[in-house]
Formats: sequence, C-alpha cells, structure tokens
Amino acid sequence: MGVFVNKSGSTKYLTGNKIQEVLQSIAKEVHPDLTKDELKRFSSHPGRVWVLVLLDEAGMSPVFMTARLRWMGESYKLYLRDTSIQQQKHADALSKESDAIMQLLGNNRDVLPDTVPVDDEMEP
Repeated sequence: MGVFVNKSGSTKYLTGNKIQEVLQSIAKEVHPDLTKDELKRFSSHPGRVWVLVLLDEAGMSPVFMTARLRWMGESYKLYLRDTSIQQQKHADALSKESDAIMQLLGNNRDVLPDTVPVDDEMEP
C-alpha cells in the first residue's frame, strides 16, 4: 500500500486492490474481449514479486523484505530467482575464500602426496 497527498491536500491510499482495478480497466480498454478469468491475471502481485527480487539482489535480509512488503510466512522464497546478480555474488564469495586457501597452501598446492597411509581395519 502507498500513501500520498494529492494536489488538493487530501490523503489518498494506493492499495493492491486499487492497483488491480486500474490494471484491469486498462486491460479491458485495450482488449475488450478478455474473459473474467483472463482479467483476474492483472493484479498487483507481479509488482510485489519484482520488488522482492530487487530487494534480494540488493542484499536485503529476509526480515527486511517481508516486513517492507508485508509478506506473511515463507512463501516469498518461492519467488526468489537465481538472477545473474545473485550468481555473481555467489562466485565472488567463493573466489575470495578460494584465493585465501590457495595463499595458505602456497607452493604446496601443486604437490600431491605420493604415499597413502594404510588402514588395516578397512575391508577390501
């Protein structure tokens, strides 16, 4: 829901229902032959999902996202996408840790042991 003050100073509320009403009226105007079921597809939900994905890409916490978007329960997780931004964050995080491990190994990173301890308790 959004709240704003119009030019005459009246406080107005922009709710999901109002967004749906406007989107459906535009759809009817452009496509007068749409059925009731087809019109129901026009709602504020896709906008909320889009904002959720943008907040996730920006690194916002689940608590922040669900509070700001008034999302109940855990269903928001179904909409989080594996976007290119998320993939790059993943690769960057792994790269930093991999670089640190490679520095710790130093020159030994290319050397594999040529002796393997024998475990007499293992069955063949």
